[in-house]
Amino acid sequence: MLKRRFVLVVTIPMLALAASACALRGQARHVATLSAVGVYEACAVIQDTEQTLFETGQLTAEQHRAFNVKLVSLLKAGRAFTQVIREWPQSRPAPPELIPLVASIGDLTRAVRETLPSGSAQALLLGQIAAVQAIVLDVLSALTGGTP
Repeated sequence: MLKRRFVLVVTIPMLALAASACALRGQARHVATLSAVGVYEACAVIQDTEQTLFETGQLTAEQHRAFNVKLVSLLKAGRAFTQVIREWPQSRPAPPELIPLVASIGDLTRAVRETLPSGSAQALLLGQIAAVQAIVLDVLSALTGGTP
């Protein structure tokens, strides 16, 4: 149910944003917009993994709530960043909206390290968070002409 709501509330508007931005801009804008939308897809995978860990008893209810607070912060920062990407002039310095997004990625990484013991669950979530970081770097590279 949560996954379906996530798709309806977050992913569909982001895909509409991507389509409109891609139609109005050149190749770099296309890459940046699609990559920014990829943040939401990667966050959905992180949320699904965390939910599975919770449902299988690998996370307590308190850990589950704390993790989701961090994930919501990441989603909000990602949404603000994606909206800015739509109008950001190519080859300009990185937008200031990147700062909260990067901070949220760091907060989520710390939450995983503090919450989960070393092992496969922690490694899986950290790998998925790294995918979000890579997407952000792709966006910056596309927007700044390869120099984030």
